[in-house]
Amino acid sequence: MSESCRIDTSSGGRVYGSIPVIHSDTSSSTDTSHRQTPWKDEHDSKPSQDVRGGVNYFCDGLVANTCILIAVAVLSDFDVTWVLPISTVTLFALAGSAGGAEWVTTILQNENELREFESEKMHLQQFPQEEETHMSHLLSLWGLSEETVDLINRDTKKNPKLMLWLHSKFELGLDIDSPPASPFRYSLTAFLCFSVGAAVPVSPWLPWVYSSPATSLHFTAILVYLCLFFVSLFTCTYTRNHSKTIGRQLIIPSVGFIIVGVAAAIQRSVFM
Repeated sequence: MSESCRIDTSSGGRVYGSIPVIHSDTSSSTDTSHRQTPWKDEHDSKPSQDVRGGVNYFCDGLVANTCILIAVAVLSDFDVTWVLPISTVTLFALAGSAGGAEWVTTILQNENELREFESEKMHLQQFPQEEETHMSHLLSLWGLSEETVDLINRDTKKNPKLMLWLHSKFELGLDIDSPPASPFRYSLTAFLCFSVGAAVPVSPWLPWVYSSPATSLHFTAILVYLCLFFVSLFTCTYTRNHSKTIGRQLIIPSVGFIIVGVAAAIQRSVFM
C-alpha cells in the first residue's frame, strides 16, 4: 500500500462488511467518514412525479405568460389597458388547457398500460415458449450467463405473477405493482402550478399595485428571475452540477424573452 493512503483503524478499525475503509491523505479528497451507509447516502434522490410535474408546469406558466406579456406590452406601447386583460385571460386559458391536457394524457397512459399488461398476460398463456425465448435473449443482453437465465426462467414458471412482472419490466418497461396515475390529481396539480407561475409576471400590472409601465416592467423582471432562481435552487437538490443547473434555468428563458421582445418590436415597426 502506498504511503499516501491509510486504513482507518480508529475505534477498533471501522469496516464496511469485511473491507477496511481506506482514506487518501491528499487535501483534494472528500471525507465521507461521517456517513454510515455511503452506498445509499451518496446517491441523488429522485423527485416524485407530482413534484416534477408541479415544477415543470410552474415554469411553463411563468415563462409562457412572461413571453405573452412582453409581446403585448411592446405591441401596445406598454398600455396597461391591453397588457392586463390579455395576460389575465391568457393565464386562465393556458392553465385550463394544461390541466385538461394532463387529464387526457393520464387517462390514455393508464389505458395503454392496462392494455399492455393484458396483452402480455395473454401472450404468456398462448405463446409460453416464444415468450421464454424472447426473455432469455433480453437477459443475455444484460450479460447474464446461460445457466443463470435458465434458473430465472425455471423459477418464474412457478409464479405466474412474478413471470408477468418480469416480462412487463424487461420487455415493456412497465411495473405491474405501480398504482395507476390519478387523472384528477395530476390535472389539478397542472392547473394550480401553471396558474401560480403565470400569475407572477402579471401581478405588478394589477390596478392596486400599478404605478407606471417602467416600474411594472422592472418588478415583473425581478419577480420572474427570482422565481427562476429559486426553482433552480430547488432542482439543484436533485443534481450534482449546481452551476450548470442554475445557469440553464436563467439563460434559456432569457433568450426566449429577448427573441419575443425583438420579434414584437419588429412587427410593431413594420405593421403598425
